[in-house]
Amino acid sequence: MKKNEKIICHCNGVSIKSIVHAIQKGGVVDIADVQRFTLAATGCRRCFPQVEAIVNLEIERLKLVGFQLKIDFKDNA
Repeated sequence: MKKNEKIICHCNGVSIKSIVHAIQKGGVVDIADVQRFTLAATGCRRCFPQVEAIVNLEIERLKLVGFQLKIDFKDNA
């Protein structure tokens, strides 16, 4: 992580850029995925509303530009 990146989750040192990258490149589609892949909002959870807002904004932005999001169609039987 670069020095000029804005940290959103201080407990786990997760930057906004890391969250956006997880969504754009890692197939993350919701706040639970962000928590699993980046550990953001899993410590004290004070940043949870901010992380959730970033996720929602980025997902909406990607929908507008036509990216397809992953959908898990696995049979859980």
